[in-house]
Amino acid sequence: MASIKFPRAGKNESGASWRFAPSRDKAQGEQWPPRRLLHVPTMTSYERDSNNRYNGVRNPQYNAISYTWGRFENNKYPAVKILGVTWKIPGIDPTHFSVAEFEAAIRHTAEDKAWIWLDIACIDQENAAIKLDEINRQAEIFGKAETVYAWVTPWTTSRMLTAFQTIELFSQSLGRSLDGNAKVPPPISNLRIDLNSAYHVFTEIAQLGWFTSLWTLQEAFLCHPFFLSRSCDAVPLTSFFQGKYRNQLPYPVGLMWLAGSSRNIWDDLRWNASPQAQAICELIHDSGLLALSFLKNAYMLYPAAAKRKYREPQDAVYGIMQVYNLRMPAMNDANKLLTKLALSLNVNNALGAQIFVHQTPPNTLLDAWKLARSSHVPFQFYNELQYVPDGSIAGTPSGRPSFRGRMTGLEQLASRWDEVIQERRGPAQPQHPRLPFRPAIYLDATASAPCVALELEATPAAPDAPDIGPSYEKYTQRWPLRQLSRHLPHALDKYNVLYLGTIRFSAPPTKHAPDVQWRLEYSIGLLVRQEVSGKGKSWARVGFSSWCTEAQRITGIRQGVSTLGKPDRVRIPTEVWGVSECLIG
Repeated sequence: MASIKFPRAGKNESGASWRFAPSRDKAQGEQWPPRRLLHVPTMTSYERDSNNRYNGVRNPQYNAISYTWGRFENNKYPAVKILGVTWKIPGIDPTHFSVAEFEAAIRHTAEDKAWIWLDIACIDQENAAIKLDEINRQAEIFGKAETVYAWVTPWTTSRMLTAFQTIELFSQSLGRSLDGNAKVPPPISNLRIDLNSAYHVFTEIAQLGWFTSLWTLQEAFLCHPFFLSRSCDAVPLTSFFQGKYRNQLPYPVGLMWLAGSSRNIWDDLRWNASPQAQAICELIHDSGLLALSFLKNAYMLYPAAAKRKYREPQDAVYGIMQVYNLRMPAMNDANKLLTKLALSLNVNNALGAQIFVHQTPPNTLLDAWKLARSSHVPFQFYNELQYVPDGSIAGTPSGRPSFRGRMTGLEQLASRWDEVIQERRGPAQPQHPRLPFRPAIYLDATASAPCVALELEATPAAPDAPDIGPSYEKYTQRWPLRQLSRHLPHALDKYNVLYLGTIRFSAPPTKHAPDVQWRLEYSIGLLVRQEVSGKGKSWARVGFSSWCTEAQRITGIRQGVSTLGKPDRVRIPTEVWGVSECLIG
């Protein structure tokens, strides 16, 4: 297939003018411009002066390019010529990209602007202090860029186009329409669409440098880059969605389309027992595409970062810290750096930072409060969450977290859960359907047992709601609530629950009920126990618990005239909770 050049601007079939839209919204708030920018017409790197001018130009608009080169550095080959720098520009193995291709990508990224931000031209590669400072400012740099392109080398235009077409057609074959509209028969295509073809496409994507680089993972999270092939071709979105939007603005295919499409496929295949289906789900998860889908869950990012390629273990922290708006000092100890990151996340948002399970045992029980390489966010929380914190976590001189807030015993909380189940017995009113009340306990893996999610239900069990998707994991077990003590390694009175607050989110419509959505609110508690009992002794995390406190059914969402059902609320009396302060870990 010959290289395809797509127009940058023009008129659609209705005669309206168009051009590719910015890849992200402009950054909000007061921000410093980049230390340097590359002036593309002269290929000169200019440093910002005290008046925010670059070679006399004050605060110019600029684009940015996200790409990979570190693993492909080879100074046997010539480097692109950049004027105005004091450091050596690295040569790159031409199998990854040539100097001529690099120059073409720079010009393409600039579009009609004179300036771009390009790491090797704008970050002093030989000054460690400046380099760390610029790493600490990636959110600002990409946030101020007008448009960001992901130059995915060595992906050819034909391979990129085939991959995108395969992903769309495969998703349609599963019954998905990527824009949420009703499925229509897929267009005639000579592409083979089956599990095998989808597996090969996601394998190809997962092996590309841009999708394995740690630094591009952060860049992808900070912006919504549009994809460019090795020859700088973009694919307009009008080629997709079965051509239904050809009369609208032809934006390029970018990360958000790919991540959203991958999420849809993952949703459909996660329960498929086929080894290839499971391999596809693993590729989507490990590549970070799941974390980068529309929900953009930052707490799923570190496990994805830990699976990417980097030079030093601590890079897995430095490479994503800007997502959390954090700045970290230079440290050689990766474990201490991860502890510092984990503590910062818990101080900023203890509620969000504890919604995970350890799929492999932490090094010690006292380390369980920290996210890790094998941390897993349960599927139920793969949504855009609104956090309403209650308790708080603070740092201590010892580096361990300290909790302050409401606490209760698991035995007392389980008793209240049982009261709620008894109160809710009997059929719901047809005009006000409600979800079954199933509190859950998520237990981290230990040396003697794998992780498990215990969904606790009434006896006899209430039927599932027909218009909400399954939220259980492969490690989910359903048991009667009154049998809870049989499924815990210690007696109920050995566990306490630290109340962290509530999360709110909308459960996406299902294929079986595409016109129905549920707004949900869940309370979250950190499950802890003491290895050495006594006042002032630390409590170690063993998992977390969740229970639904409000559910509201919404119908008519696809017609644009939504009807809100009556909210179904559950409240745990305040007398169940006492105020407490304790060390964790």
